[in-house]
Amino acid sequence: NCTDIYSQVPIYVGGYTYDEDHCTCCRNGKGYIIDLDGRANCEGEWKKGIVEQSTLLINGWYKVEEDPLRLPIDCTEINVPAEKFKFEHYLDLSKYKQAKKIVIGAYNFCNTDHFSLSDSNHLEELEILDHSFYRIDPTNRMNRTFSLVDCARLRSIIIGSFSFQFFSGEFELSGLPSLELLKIGAIDDSSANFNHCDFVVKGKRFVR
Repeated sequence: NCTDIYSQVPIYVGGYTYDEDHCTCCRNGKGYIIDLDGRANCEGEWKKGIVEQSTLLINGWYKVEEDPLRLPIDCTEINVPAEKFKFEHYLDLSKYKQAKKIVIGAYNFCNTDHFSLSDSNHLEELEILDHSFYRIDPTNRMNRTFSLVDCARLRSIIIGSFSFQFFSGEFELSGLPSLELLKIGAIDDSSANFNHCDFVVKGKRFVR
């Protein structure tokens, strides 16, 4: 259409391939996600539309953020107190390789646009309580990403009501062969999780 390219957010710059099975073009190879300010906030490798690895960028640059949790690298349990980290913008827990349980208290990481956790082979439980990763600002919702991949022992994921309400960018759960429980919101209640996106669950042994 005639819409200015910078009004179409997010913008992807990178490789594409043609998917003959679905008759569509999809992301393939190295690429970047461009934010509202025209700067790259994510660099990644895609394979037929699925991201295989990604690196967060800050204003287009690689940067190592100071650990907002200040926890020992070998801790086995991570508990984030409620409302403790409302204003952190970036959160990457991948370095806590020994963590078996992660609990993120309510009203946390309201301004966090990117959550990443990968290759945590000891992680068994992840719980995100109510109103986390929640911000009443739909203008930037397509840029917000959540990635939880390659955690071989992860058995349960619990997400409380109203968490991720305005997320509608990339939300990925993959490489979780031990996953037994995925609970999102509360039964018989208005939970509003992922209220602005299509949510599809697929699996060979998925039981509703």
